[in-house]
Amino acid sequence: MRTRLLKLAAAALVSAGCLNADLKADQVCATMTELIPGAPSGPIDNTFTITYDLADGFSNLDHSGVTGTVLVQQIQISTQASGVDLSTIDSVEATVLPSGSGSSLPPVPLACNYQPPTGVATPVTSLVVPCTDGNIFNYVKGQQLTMRLRVTASHLPAAAWLADVGTCFSVEVNVNYTQL
Repeated sequence: MRTRLLKLAAAALVSAGCLNADLKADQVCATMTELIPGAPSGPIDNTFTITYDLADGFSNLDHSGVTGTVLVQQIQISTQASGVDLSTIDSVEATVLPSGSGSSLPPVPLACNYQPPTGVATPVTSLVVPCTDGNIFNYVKGQQLTMRLRVTASHLPAAAWLADVGTCFSVEVNVNYTQL
């Protein structure tokens, strides 16, 4: 992940005698394969929760002296499952949830602007849902990100199917080495 480059840059800055560093990654993505339950015929309103393991890319954010902004840029849904046409999806809503029990962080609804594809060949096997708002820096400090996705569709397959659900972030971090 690009955050490994950020770690290397931070180490170089420290060895050069810098006590404060601003680090930025324009896009960091995490993807999980999720089993989507089968749906009866007719309109679908399905909510599921997905947890991303971010330990590889978001470690050490929970130290004092580390501040920043992590913004969700987009959610990607793709599938290679036979008979699945994602063009039937009407809406996608996303909410970032606090990870772990006992967290006092509130859920953060994301402003996702999904527009169903029109005038494209079917089946559609990949969707990109742009999102804005919601600094989730405090939600990724624990190296996990839990999201609740609500998907409505005119119809989806009756049998369960696999989808890759990816989330891409922009990351800006300030590290004050005198406070670590």
